[in-house]
Amino acid sequence: MAEDKLAQLVVTGKKTATSSSLISYTYEEERMPVVNQYDVVLDGFDQPVAIIQYTKIEIMPIKEVSNLFASLEGEGDLSLSYWWYNVHKKIFTAELEAWGKQFSDELLIVCQTFKVVG
Repeated sequence: MAEDKLAQLVVTGKKTATSSSLISYTYEEERMPVVNQYDVVLDGFDQPVAIIQYTKIEIMPIKEVSNLFASLEGEGDLSLSYWWYNVHKKIFTAELEAWGKQFSDELLIVCQTFKVVG
């Protein structure tokens, strides 16, 4: 399960960032994360595995995501290319299509950096 893999990356400290499309907060009626906010990381069985605290929140077009941020996401070979083409372009394209929208490199995303606190 992808959730278990991502949760394990958080627990081991390899993943210290995550991202989501800005538009998803509107369509999913969720509140935007803020610096110092705590969240619980769940595994694929909805079991808590860690508590994180957001240390930085930035909104930017996906085309402006840095190599550093991509590596902080902790996935694959840690490269921006892997982050973009192997994971996030696919995820965001499918998400947007479900809402009748199209992916573009101008898509605003919320880049969230965090630390594990428990």
